[in-house]
Amino acid sequence: MSGNQSHGILGLGIPNLLSIFRLILIPVFVVSYFSNLQYSGIIAAGVLILSGLTDIFDGIIARKFNMVSKLGKILDPLADKLTQATVCVCLVIKNVAPIWILCILILKEFVMIGAGANIIRKGKEMMSSKWFGKLGTVVFYFAMILIIAFRPSRLVIYVLLILVLVFMLFSLVMYIPYFFKVNSK
Repeated sequence: MSGNQSHGILGLGIPNLLSIFRLILIPVFVVSYFSNLQYSGIIAAGVLILSGLTDIFDGIIARKFNMVSKLGKILDPLADKLTQATVCVCLVIKNVAPIWILCILILKEFVMIGAGANIIRKGKEMMSSKWFGKLGTVVFYFAMILIIAFRPSRLVIYVLLILVLVFMLFSLVMYIPYFFKVNSK
């Protein structure tokens, strides 16, 4: 471990605790999304906003205070992928989004996870997230919060989902040269 990893509860460090907190927020999101409360969409969107903010802050804290760790390089993207997949599954279950959106997301994530696992298997260092990956995540959170909180028309939902897909696929395409470069060494 590098940096100040002994800080925080159980020696995990604040960034890793924030990633664990994001994992805990996943079932909270699901329960609030499917609840019959009058403002369930607003509550679920609020949980998603909290998750997005902790995602931003865990990275900032890790870099600023030299608390980047191998565990964090696994926990952070794991929390991202599970949150995104959960949100998409919830939208499909409620028939807000078509299943093909979920299939494309899952395919993209399997490619990313497979490439990352191959890099780790070869004993090489995983690269930290890049601007295009962060941009894709921001677009995802923005679109999902709008869809969940405001329940716009079907046309607006589809436009937002297509926007998310464009940025996710752009991110994948931008990461491909890195994966080939690392795997060729």
